[in-house]
Amino acid sequence: MKTITTIATIAISTSMAIGAQWQSTKIETLYGNHFKVGDSTALVVSFSHANGWQYGDNFFWVDATRGTHSEKTALYGEFGPRFSFFKMAGTKPEGVFTDLLLATQIEMGAGDFRYLGGVGTSWKIPGFAFFSLNAYVREDPTLEGVTGQLSASWAAPFKIGNLAFVTDGFFDLTGPEGDENIKRTETNFHIQPTLFWDMGKLWNHENRLWIGTELIYWKNK
Repeated sequence: MKTITTIATIAISTSMAIGAQWQSTKIETLYGNHFKVGDSTALVVSFSHANGWQYGDNFFWVDATRGTHSEKTALYGEFGPRFSFFKMAGTKPEGVFTDLLLATQIEMGAGDFRYLGGVGTSWKIPGFAFFSLNAYVREDPTLEGVTGQLSASWAAPFKIGNLAFVTDGFFDLTGPEGDENIKRTETNFHIQPTLFWDMGKLWNHENRLWIGTELIYWKNK
């Protein structure tokens, strides 16, 4: 298991932008410990951006990780555009289920690329700002064959008195891939929940400066 404690997180979001119906951008600085792979402690700077447009939504993020005993910075990123069947048809479902999408994703790190495609869904669940669930076919060019992946992401804001918080995160459940006689990965599970306090609200700058903590658990990385 790995844990990351967030020492400072800056979040900037807007409700409208040119070419987009909504957008949110976040920069995080994190210091973590108890890593089981590589250095046991590391500094991470993370940039993420999400937006919605006329026919779907997009999500992009990149991490720059530097171990405390490492001389190199590792870069890893993902880009996941989704295309809404309902928006393209000009309809809007009612109820808990809010969208059905063509979901795609590309993972990039250390010169390697992995490609995912499948079906995405969005849900309107009480207490959540959003909840998305995607089912992919996953292709790693360095391994034989393909596998499946189930991914979810969410955000749930809440208040305790006058204090504003949000818990968000994601999980990926990925099946085994590859040839047992050459190279094969095991089924792996990765979950990354967070808890942030809106510290910027103290200075009437809501949703701008956050501080909190993040937990990473990754079995069979």
